[in-house]
Amino acid sequence: MDLCDIYHLSRLTIRKGMVELVSENLLYCERAQGTFVKKFTLDSTVIKDFTQELREQSKNTTTLRADISKRHADHKIAKYLQIKPRNDILILKRVRRDGKDIVAFFVPLIVFREDYFLKSKDYYRSFYNYLAITVIYTEQGFYVKNKP
Repeated sequence: MDLCDIYHLSRLTIRKGMVELVSENLLYCERAQGTFVKKFTLDSTVIKDFTQELREQSKNTTTLRADISKRHADHKIAKYLQIKPRNDILILKRVRRDGKDIVAFFVPLIVFREDYFLKSKDYYRSFYNYLAITVIYTEQGFYVKNKP
C-alpha cells in the first residue's frame, strides 16, 4: 500500500508534498533507492515558543483567557511526562489572540510542583518564563482529513 492509497490523494499531490519536504531538508532522495526521512538532531537554539515565532512575524499575541487546574496523571500522560501514574499535574488552558483574532488554543500538561501557583492570572504571560522551563524537546504533528 502506498501513500496515494492510504490518504486517497493523487500521485501528483503526493509528489508535490515530497518535493516540498525535500526542499525543507526533512527528506532526502537516493537515486534508484527511494525517498527517506532525514535523521534529526535536536538543536535547542532552533526551538521557539509560539509567542517568539509570532513576534518574528510582527504579530503581538496576548492571552485572552487562561484557566489552570490540578489533577492526577493517568497512565498515558504519566508515560509522556515520565512520572508515576496518579502524580499531580497542572492543566493549563490558554486562548491566545493577535488583536481581535483568536489564533490558538493551548492545553499543555505540566508536572506539578508545590511552588507553582494555581491562580489563572499568573499564566497570562509566558509560562516558560514563569515556570523557568527550558524546552529540550518538541513535537509537531499534522493530520490528513479525507474529503467527505
